[in-house]
Amino acid sequence: MTQNKIKHFADLSNEERALVMAQAEQQLANDPAQAAFLRKTAGVVDEPTLLLNLAASSAAMLVPALPPEQRGLLRLLLNKPFPSVLRGPAWRLFLHDAPLRQRFEGTAAASRVATISVLDAAITQRCAAVLEATPAFAPVGAINAMKTALSYCHVIDILREADDTAAYRLCLPLLAVVGFEVSALVEAIAVLLRLPRPRLPAATNACLAALARLDAELLAYLERLLGPEGEAWGPVLEPFVEELFVSCAAPDVVFFLWDQLFLVGHDRLVPELAAIALSDLSLPAICSELRLVRDTDFFQARDRPRDAATTTDDAPAAPSSTLDEAAPNALSPILADISRALFALYSRDKSTFAAEGQRTHARHTTEANAFAPLLKRVGATALRGALVFMAQNDGFQAIARQEEKRQSELVAQSQKTAFGRTYTREEVAALSGKAKQAYDKKLPKLNARA
Repeated sequence: MTQNKIKHFADLSNEERALVMAQAEQQLANDPAQAAFLRKTAGVVDEPTLLLNLAASSAAMLVPALPPEQRGLLRLLLNKPFPSVLRGPAWRLFLHDAPLRQRFEGTAAASRVATISVLDAAITQRCAAVLEATPAFAPVGAINAMKTALSYCHVIDILREADDTAAYRLCLPLLAVVGFEVSALVEAIAVLLRLPRPRLPAATNACLAALARLDAELLAYLERLLGPEGEAWGPVLEPFVEELFVSCAAPDVVFFLWDQLFLVGHDRLVPELAAIALSDLSLPAICSELRLVRDTDFFQARDRPRDAATTTDDAPAAPSSTLDEAAPNALSPILADISRALFALYSRDKSTFAAEGQRTHARHTTEANAFAPLLKRVGATALRGALVFMAQNDGFQAIARQEEKRQSELVAQSQKTAFGRTYTREEVAALSGKAKQAYDKKLPKLNARA
């Protein structure tokens, strides 16, 4: 105000007051005193916030000590996400098994090897792959605790199949909430895997019944694509039923859904949540893609029944560039490229492929290669070496014949010394009586000379 020669702030109009305040704020923002003040207040928590944090921590400490008859009080949090400070103790309360934890700790203290599965290496690789594929649930240092817990679960036969990807994904929220303490993680994972909950394919009917109550039209449409029941529903329902939304929802959403599952029960809530996910989250975006993948037949109309005797080796005509005008989606360009490639493939005959093969062979043989001269010299040298063994009148055979002749002469000389004469194999076989006894008597002398 002094710079602008203003005596009283009240004398200014509203626009002038705003201008003066903006200038004052700009000067304060660049003032070192303002920066020091902000640094000082950044580490200060006001009293109400501090009291609320302390109250939440105190309540969380009391949760594990709740008697069974009072645990129903947690239902006051129904349809509300658990406070972050309360979620860990509450989940441990629902996933509590003190004897199992004590057995693990006793076994680990006696022999760490006894807690390690024979498939520990495969389990470790699977843990690394799941953590890498789900970065939102991949806290630093999680792999050691995760693989140790799952390896022990495989030892005690709670994890029945070491390649059960759904079981690995169920560990991710527990890592984020329960923490990396191995004993607590083993207890939580083991109890979670043993919980009675809907499993596929038995849960398919319950999920479809829930979807029928929520959106009968969508269910009818999906049944035309996938059938009323069966294996075709498995990939659609697996992220919701087997993996409990871990692979298809953000961490905060998964935490909220698991809060409600622990409060209400998996049997009652999983089919309803799966139906909601199918209706509101997933299928409005992918139902047209499912219809394209399943219904589109480029070589025969879907409304005409397929003749079992009809072969599809040759395409009768080129497919339309517009695959499905009524259901545009992001996969249409890709499917169009695939259809054109298939048409080009089926429309060519054997001579076309033979000509292409000849052209490819000619191109590969005529292209310049820096190693070609060297390879030719190596081949010629190898051929010359092989000719030595392949020829009929070579030096090796002559040496072998000379050695064979020398050995024959040596045997004949030894026989003359021992027996006074030579014997052929036939003559030795024909010996009998006294002649045989005399031969056998002198045979050690022959062997000694040999």
